[in-house]
Amino acid sequence: MNNYNLGLQNMRSVLGEMSIFNGNLAGSLQTGYKQSRLSYGGSGSTQINGSLQTPDTNLTMDHTSVDFGQGTIVNNGEKTDYAINGSGFFLLQQAQDVGVNPPNLLSRDGSFHVATITGLGSVLVNNNGLVALRDTAGNGSGPFVPLTQADLDSGLRPSILNPQDSLDSLQFSKMHGSRIFEFSGGLTNGDGVLVEGALEASNSDVAGTMAAMSMHTKQFKAMAAQIKVEQSSIDTVLSLFKT
Repeated sequence: MNNYNLGLQNMRSVLGEMSIFNGNLAGSLQTGYKQSRLSYGGSGSTQINGSLQTPDTNLTMDHTSVDFGQGTIVNNGEKTDYAINGSGFFLLQQAQDVGVNPPNLLSRDGSFHVATITGLGSVLVNNNGLVALRDTAGNGSGPFVPLTQADLDSGLRPSILNPQDSLDSLQFSKMHGSRIFEFSGGLTNGDGVLVEGALEASNSDVAGTMAAMSMHTKQFKAMAAQIKVEQSSIDTVLSLFKT
């Protein structure tokens, strides 16, 4: 029975990584998307007798991580589109929070356009309606204000910023999707260079993801076959008790 339960746990773990693969495939077509990876854990090997031991049979999902590697920069000539070549993020904020709450959203997706928002005027926003901000001090300390049409006309551009904490502290935004990251704490200047009239493509490795999905499909089928064997053994034992 224990092996049967372990088999089910292992299958759930493989399905979890398959979900991440599906997300990476969908993200391969999205501007500024960063692919995710899953790390497995387990309970360690089991000592049987003396130098004999069995390898770990318990496969668990340990943690996920985001690959913030550079995506390909594609020029498109759109004046309000920007890419970051190097490290850093665009700082974004919900319109209703501007001037009320500290900004807490970062993204590598620089697909912007100008929109008129009540109380803010004509400002640069992304496709989610989040407002692009600039750092008035220029050193990551703020104040952070919306980038207006007048700012653009005068040559000002979105700021490139990094969280003071590790990039591992960034979390996908529950409200705005996997291309927007939530952060807490302070900001510093990013080292990247702003490329105007361009966008950064996803860094998702489609070929690698497809190969991994094929391998995991075979592993899942093997685990399912193992569970059938375990179920058959359990049925045999139960039938012996009945006779």
